[in-house]
Amino acid sequence: MRFNSFFLLFLMVLSLSLAPAPSSAQDSSETPVQKIVQLIIHGNRVTKTELIKEYLGLDTGMVYDSLKLLKGEKALESTNLFFKVDVFSLIKSGNRTVYIMLSEKPYLLPGLSGEIYSRKYGKDDPWWRLRGGIEHINFRGRMEVLKTTFSIWDWKGIGLAWQKPLTPTPYYLGLGSNLDFYPDEVRNTEHTSVSGRVLFGRKVLDNSRVSLSILPLLKREISTWITTPDSTETKIITSPDTLVIKEVFNIISWLSDFRDNHFDPSRGLYFYSDIRSNHLHSRNSRPYIQHAAELRLHHPGIFDDNKVVYRFYSILRNRDGGWVHRIQLGGEGTVRGYSRQALGNQFIANNSIMLSMEYRFPIFEFPAMRVPLLADYSDLFSSVRYRIDGALIFDYGRVSNDISEILSIKGRAVQSGTAIGFGLRLMVPTFERSICADFVFGDNPYTEELDFKLPGMPHLYLDLFF
Repeated sequence: MRFNSFFLLFLMVLSLSLAPAPSSAQDSSETPVQKIVQLIIHGNRVTKTELIKEYLGLDTGMVYDSLKLLKGEKALESTNLFFKVDVFSLIKSGNRTVYIMLSEKPYLLPGLSGEIYSRKYGKDDPWWRLRGGIEHINFRGRMEVLKTTFSIWDWKGIGLAWQKPLTPTPYYLGLGSNLDFYPDEVRNTEHTSVSGRVLFGRKVLDNSRVSLSILPLLKREISTWITTPDSTETKIITSPDTLVIKEVFNIISWLSDFRDNHFDPSRGLYFYSDIRSNHLHSRNSRPYIQHAAELRLHHPGIFDDNKVVYRFYSILRNRDGGWVHRIQLGGEGTVRGYSRQALGNQFIANNSIMLSMEYRFPIFEFPAMRVPLLADYSDLFSSVRYRIDGALIFDYGRVSNDISEILSIKGRAVQSGTAIGFGLRLMVPTFERSICADFVFGDNPYTEELDFKLPGMPHLYLDLFF
């Protein structure tokens, strides 16, 4: 009897272990598949609904997946079109309704800046250039960028550029053209320049892109040569000479941006590099190959709201590009504290390096302000935040006619300049814009001693260069 009892118990355990597992149908009945029955998008006054769905990666009729929902929210944030993106879902009748709540940025961005040049036609003759334009970063509501620029006074010009992402693919293309009339600062020459740009690129990973560009250029120089005989002071003006330059550049470029913010970042790395050549076509100019690289590094300063930023920029060539393509530094975007073309006017320079550093800190933050009338048009103007920032500035630039001399301490054909100063900036985080004024003191580039002089005028520009 005892043996039979143990035998029956063994058979019962064996039968339970061999019993079939619950079917998938039973599991699905406990957690039924949920589908997206409705997408409700709110806040897109300009951006097209189809574009939002493409980046979200979801549409009605699809099976609901919370991971896909989170990935789509991050994709919308990466477009840099919105101040705020909130994506969530609610269950209705056993299915999901997905809500996309958006707050759009201002897409029309004006630009205005001015420059003063200290020399004209080789003489100390100051003249002004006023530059402006309008950029639409979400043209037609499809993330297309349309930018117009103009210059007036002694430098006259107009430009138009357009770039379009080929969604949903990672590719994009662009077109552009510029027309400029301007005087030379060193020679007695008038310049007329017509240029174009055709670009095709691709996004790589989440923070990088690579592109191929073709730039046709037509330039005309009309020079009136002036000579002064040694025996007398009488000037002899010869008949004007006209030089027509036709070139086609091809450019391969790479850009990576790992900063925490596009506007006034506090940490991160930015890198850009391109290789260009005019070997495709170069009439009345010398063919050469050029490599340009730019590195920006951001990190916090001594205090939490302070920022330190470094910028390194270099241009290196394999051979002499000639007078037409000489490199000259000074002024906007290069070495502040100098007039434009101040560094590199003693010889034909083909290589350059620049180093800039700024220590940025807030001075005063104003209370949020409501802009009358405009606040009725958009909620963005109901609480505009802005502040005054300061910056300590250090700039250094160096040019040479040969790569081997660019880092040489005692290079023969080398010219360098050092500048220190401070800047004031009106920062408007609400619209991601700023107005900047830099007061920079530059040393004398023609002597070996530091001889800092007061700048003639502050350097004024819209938005930070780096």
